Formats: sequence, structure tokens, C-alpha cells
Amino acid sequence: MSLPVSDDVKRLHDGVALHFAADQEQALNSWVAVALADGKVSELFDTRADAVRHQSNEALYFYIQLVEVMSLKEAETVLRVNRQFARAGMRLADPEREVVLPMRQEHLPLARRPHTQTAAQIMQMIANVKPLLSVMSRADRRYWEREIRKAEAMLRG
Repeated sequence: MSLPVSDDVKRLHDGVALHFAADQEQALNSWVAVALADGKVSELFDTRADAVRHQSNEALYFYIQLVEVMSLKEAETVLRVNRQFARAGMRLADPEREVVLPMRQEHLPLARRPHTQTAAQIMQMIANVKPLLSVMSRADRRYWEREIRKAEAMLRG
């Protein structure tokens, strides 16, 4: 017996499927913006930058490149993970952008910041990041596991 699927997940699934049904060749490798609030899928864009540029507020959407029609389970996972990232104040990496190193103190890892954060803030950061570890790349996961260990050690001692 399968679990009920939310309207948001169905909207994401159906939006992607519709793009492929309408013109599979055009849909393949195109980018879409997906609303975090309701899973609504935008029109097709050639690049991620174009998809971002055409949204009223970049932070209200996440962006995916279409490679195939996704199953309902995949749609549910994609929506859930991107919502978790958004709640944690994070985004999945943009493959078209060069990585920029942090230049401000608040962008530095916890261990390199002045100790101005409260224990509650540190515990909240850990609680926000831990559920996301399973969907991160190996390098990102190792980085965040190391940062979590540093933060936990700082709380203990």
C-alpha cells in the first residue's frame, strides 16, 4: 500500500512530465524553477541563470536541470530536500558558478569565528544540518561532519 502523495509533489511531478510530453527534445537538459511553497514548475530555460533571472524572488524557488521524467518518489525527495536546505538557510550548489571563498566572518566555519554564538544557536545549526548530510556530495558531507564535530567539541569544552 502506497502512502498518499501531497498536491505539491504531484504538481512538481506533473509539471516535469508535461514538459517532456510536450517536447522531449527541448525539455532534455533545460532548466526550470520550482516554487518551494507549492511545487509549481516554471517554463523551460536554457540555463540556470536564465531561470533565476525570470523569478520575482530567487529565494522562493529552487532550480533543477531536466534529464528525465521523475517518479512521484523522486519528486517528493527533491521537494523535501530543497525545502530542508531552504529552512537551514542553505542552497544546493550551482553547477554553473565558480566557488567563491568566504570573505566575511559570518561566512567562515564555526571554528574560525569569534566565539560570539550562543550554545542554542550552535545546537540549532547542528540540528538543521544533520538531516541534510545524506543528500550532500561526499566532499560537502565530510566538510559538514567535521564542522559539526568542531561545534560539538566547542559546546563540551
